[in-house]
Amino acid sequence: MTDYFADIPSRQEEESRIVANWLRRIQEVLREGPPNLFLRAIDRANLSGDDMASGKNLSQSHLDVVTDYIRQQVPDLTLRMLKTSELLDLGLMGYAALSAGTVGNGIKVMLRYQDLTSDRYTEATATENGYLCIRPIPRWQYVTQLRNIAEDCIGGNWRVFELLLGPEADLRGASAHFAFPEPEYSEAYHDVFKPCVVKFDSEKTELRIPQKWLELPVATANVVMSGVTAAVCE
Repeated sequence: MTDYFADIPSRQEEESRIVANWLRRIQEVLREGPPNLFLRAIDRANLSGDDMASGKNLSQSHLDVVTDYIRQQVPDLTLRMLKTSELLDLGLMGYAALSAGTVGNGIKVMLRYQDLTSDRYTEATATENGYLCIRPIPRWQYVTQLRNIAEDCIGGNWRVFELLLGPEADLRGASAHFAFPEPEYSEAYHDVFKPCVVKFDSEKTELRIPQKWLELPVATANVVMSGVTAAVCE
């Protein structure tokens, strides 16, 4: 934590750190995958190992190029990297969410600063029949990537709930809906979302979370730090 506050990062610096964290996650996922695929992908994005090591001057567009290239051979890449992700991969935003006191406050932090994690979509929320519904809104230039955006948004938010609630929480009662047919790697969906119910060919792409979860305490809450990290995020 002291590293962050010794020199408060700019928005671009924070985005660069987050992208570097995701690139390292991808590298871990591919450790037993196709040989040299990760190296070819970062080369396609005009990046080098030094760029990754420094964690500087990286952007969401670099991450987009890398993931697009790798998904041609590893279509379930997004789900696999989300399964092992941690909130601290998201830098200050992750610290703020983990320090938010309640799950509801943590989710508010994540939704407020979501644009630090993706340039391809925004997120909308609604409350219906006792559920919080989170839905991706793709930006027009990425409408051809609806399935992967759905995986990123719905899978990412589900992972956030898992981490905020902690490993001892009862996660039954949520459901993940996808407005497209079941893909050939659907077993990856069920693996990532269990015990959340997964439904394909739905009317809307959305994650439905029981509203009562929002009142629960964050498993590792530090309310004192919440205001500090949220202020730095601003």
